[in-house]
Amino acid sequence: MLQDKNSRIYAFDNIKFILIFLVVFGHLLEIAQGWGEERESVYRLIYSFHMPVFMFFTGWFAKFNREKIVFHFIYMYFLFQVLYQVFYHFVLRERDLSKLEYQFTTPYWILWYLLAIILFYLMIPLLDVKETWKQVLVVIVCFAVSLLAGIDSSVGYYFTLGRFFSFLPYFIAGYYIKNWQEKILGCKNWILRVLLLVLAVFIVVWIMQMTDFPKEAFYGSYSYEKLKIELSVKLIIEMIASFWILFFLFGLAPVINFKIPLISTIGKNSLSIFLLHGFVVKFMEKEQMGVGMAPFVTLLWTIVIVVILGNRFTNRLFTWLGTGWWLEKIYRRLGEKF
Repeated sequence: MLQDKNSRIYAFDNIKFILIFLVVFGHLLEIAQGWGEERESVYRLIYSFHMPVFMFFTGWFAKFNREKIVFHFIYMYFLFQVLYQVFYHFVLRERDLSKLEYQFTTPYWILWYLLAIILFYLMIPLLDVKETWKQVLVVIVCFAVSLLAGIDSSVGYYFTLGRFFSFLPYFIAGYYIKNWQEKILGCKNWILRVLLLVLAVFIVVWIMQMTDFPKEAFYGSYSYEKLKIELSVKLIIEMIASFWILFFLFGLAPVINFKIPLISTIGKNSLSIFLLHGFVVKFMEKEQMGVGMAPFVTLLWTIVIVVILGNRFTNRLFTWLGTGWWLEKIYRRLGEKF
């Protein structure tokens, strides 16, 4: 949450560190070629929860703010969409920049996250209900819509509609549940934690052995027809993701609610890592740096990337160059004058 330094809740920074670390690690797995059969299993495990949990905490911190939506999220989306398209065209494909055509309706790779949260934030006024029973009803409806969206084969990467519907329930659930923050972080029920840990081990073992449906089913971008799966598979995926949210929220957050040097800072700066690491991973893929990349090397590269992109200096540069703080400042000054 947006708090002063003395009251900052470090549990969420530490959880965001875990999640952003796995985001980078998962993307490096896509290009790593020194792994054995375990690569597929580890990849499935990471994708079974890291983005649903990320979206849950995105909703947790969300507040409807027009200036933030326009001068931060929309600005960043257009800026990085241009930067990644130039990078793809000029660096990865080595083509003449004069032939570059820009488009903003289909996000480039990881930028789906920015477009999705823009749409989520815009929905907050519509879904901002106070009664608990209404909140539960909204979440249930969002889960139902998420399941039904996969039936429509036209829902996909365009305007990131596939992921918008897939991750909407987690965002909304996080937005509502944040009101119970004190009770959650103050939870001392060790029986619940042990139970969650046992279930986590069971799910990890099951996912590591699971080969019944394609890993792309975890992306949330494809229809059931394209993936050749049934709606029941999506329901299982949502149940697994929901469990992981409970695990992080009740099993992990109360235990790690303290400042951890470097880790808490990196978690706090997760957005800069997310938006910038794509340049590194795609360049490594182009240069075939993943050839022979063994598990230890993949882990080492992940550490290097998150430390370089997540430290205070890099985040300060990112804030100055990658966000629309200056536009917001001009807007506010004009508002004061007129």
